[in-house]
Amino acid sequence: MARAFMISFLARQALTRSRQELAGLYPHPWLVWEPGAWTAPSPNNRMTILPPAPGTERPVAGDALCFELSACSLRLGRAAENEIIISDATVSREHLELAVDDAGRWSVTVRGGCETRVDDQSVPVGQPRSLAPGATIKTGRVVLTFLDQAAFLGRVAKAAQGLGA
Repeated sequence: MARAFMISFLARQALTRSRQELAGLYPHPWLVWEPGAWTAPSPNNRMTILPPAPGTERPVAGDALCFELSACSLRLGRAAENEIIISDATVSREHLELAVDDAGRWSVTVRGGCETRVDDQSVPVGQPRSLAPGATIKTGRVVLTFLDQAAFLGRVAKAAQGLGA
């Protein structure tokens, strides 16, 4: 299973750590489940485990759920066997596969389910589509953004500014 954090949790870390420290803690690309039809889960939701944090901090409104892409290949869907679990009825049990090649380039392959679009272009089932940093993957009601480490740390820094940094 991929490590997952609410962006608000990472933004709070950015208030007390340098960008270099965060880069050491989170050296991989990320997939961000953008807020939309879903809302930030409560700590009692068994499908999403929030990282331990001091105090009684809760997700903030409009929070995004972020998945670290630390393996060579990750399956995404509703099924518990996937490394990234998206518990949304518009996502199939085994929906997407994310993979990285030897040169460090990421791609997405649709395994099933409803139409999936990358940067507003339809992706046929079984045909890998390259992901550039900032690429948007839309499937059903779910919107995911692929970010390399630099872009992700920039997004975390921006979220930290919103917390009053």
